[in-house]
Amino acid sequence: ELAFIYCYDWRFSANGRLEIEPSSSPTVLNLKAESDSFIEEQLQATGLVSYILYRDGMVIRDAISPEERLGKYVNNETRLISNSIGKSLTSYLLGHSICRGDIPNLDHTISDWPLLQNTLYEKERLADLINMNVGDTSYFQSHRVKFDNPANKKGVQHESIGYWGDALRGTKKPLFRSFNYSQMVSASVTNYVAFKARGGFERLLREVYVEKARISSTLEVGYVDPLTNSDDGIFSSKVWATRYDYLRIAIAMLNDWRSNNCVGKYLKEIHKNRVKGLPPSKPKRHMIFRHHHKYQRNYDYAGFFHTNVSGTKDNIFIMHGYGGQIIAINFDSGTIVVAHSVHEDWDTARLVIDAVNGDY
Repeated sequence: ELAFIYCYDWRFSANGRLEIEPSSSPTVLNLKAESDSFIEEQLQATGLVSYILYRDGMVIRDAISPEERLGKYVNNETRLISNSIGKSLTSYLLGHSICRGDIPNLDHTISDWPLLQNTLYEKERLADLINMNVGDTSYFQSHRVKFDNPANKKGVQHESIGYWGDALRGTKKPLFRSFNYSQMVSASVTNYVAFKARGGFERLLREVYVEKARISSTLEVGYVDPLTNSDDGIFSSKVWATRYDYLRIAIAMLNDWRSNNCVGKYLKEIHKNRVKGLPPSKPKRHMIFRHHHKYQRNYDYAGFFHTNVSGTKDNIFIMHGYGGQIIAINFDSGTIVVAHSVHEDWDTARLVIDAVNGDY
């Protein structure tokens, strides 16, 4: 219970939130779910609290934690936290920002943004920023700070982007770059999208979540300053949405890909320009499939999405957040998995990889 409260309770969110009201005509979901004994066992014995499997236009598996475990905290109206799924949703927002003309393309740099001018990030292309391929390993690793700064902060989320911009002033673009998972980069892109919306960030959110995904319940995003000037910028890309609304957003992505519209072409472009992971002969610990799982997997990184995860087939994107928040989309078959948990001790190999492959 403490794990659930810590992961989901709004009181543990340091930042404010923007509320996005639902659509007046939400996307209708075809619910044809059947019970599944293995999923029920996982809900009883692990940190899994919600699981949805969507295939052939229908929800065929649909389960939440039972009352005697964590069911008293979660139902179909509970706003579940995204954690780092929010990074992938930022990428989706970026695609819309490009398509609506706020940002020219992925080759565009953030040199027009006062917060990070005269830093190592200033002349980086958005394509490299969303691939976390900008060579900032000497400064940040995930949420950890690796350089001396005025207030001696050790966690990047403990200060604003404006603070870190000042601390990094005068740093140069590195000679060598490699993939480095950095909260600094993802929060910067979120705020840059808001900055380029020129005060219309909430309108962009409504275009994506209300008009396109057609959510059925209020959705919340971690507050991001409009940044029409040099305001500091808040560290958050988190989203809070209902379990079915996460599915509606995933269906919108699927429709974009299949229709090959502007946003669909964006998704295909970031997949084409992805950062390649290590080959199977050189395994590394995987952020999605941690060491206590049955086996580890390698992956490529495509614009804040995990792709080409070892063991997957077809064009599959996986979004992953701390604690086991996962959305997986097979753009070829149309299969989608949406799952939330408080601890990643459940069988992701079977319930995510096998399921999205069509083998479960």
